[in-house]
Amino acid sequence: MVINLKYLSIWILIIIKYNMEINDGHYLELMDRIHVVSCTIDEHILNHPLCEINKDIQNKIDEALELMMEAYQMVGNKTPN
Repeated sequence: MVINLKYLSIWILIIIKYNMEINDGHYLELMDRIHVVSCTIDEHILNHPLCEINKDIQNKIDEALELMMEAYQMVGNKTPN
């Protein structure tokens, strides 16, 4: 399973649309969830034997993992001080 960042953006827009109150804890919570998903992708998908022998599949999963890491950094940079 690859997390589509488009859906993450849609989720954020829904929160804003319905005026859900965001608090400081939401930032750390989202960073933690991104980290958990990234670790799962790395441990259980990227290192799967089929991925290791099919570089085209491995490259796509690597790209998804890089996007997750970028999203993690984005959230971290938006975290209130």
